[in-house]
Amino acid sequence: FPSHDSSLSQKFWDHPKVGDVRQEGTILAVEIVADRSTRRSFPATERRGAQICHAAREFRLLTRPIGDVLILMPPYSTSPHELEQMVTALQKALSKEIPV
Repeated sequence: FPSHDSSLSQKFWDHPKVGDVRQEGTILAVEIVADRSTRRSFPATERRGAQICHAAREFRLLTRPIGDVLILMPPYSTSPHELEQMVTALQKALSKEIPV
């Protein structure tokens, strides 16, 4: 996620259950919440982050959550096109598991 183009990471804000989008270098963290206005978390027993990351496999993306924070850590050699594919896959998985 090149620092000069944050438009890819900002697309996650379109989903109402995204509570925060954080980026440090090429690492992207997308926090999923039950209520954006209060930042109330989903119950931990629901394992929403794990469900979304599991669904991402259907879209050819292997990633893992930390709780309900979805993490993307692409290698430095990732092309802009590959970054876009990763973001699209994670967005599709998010929408599949938590429909808007």
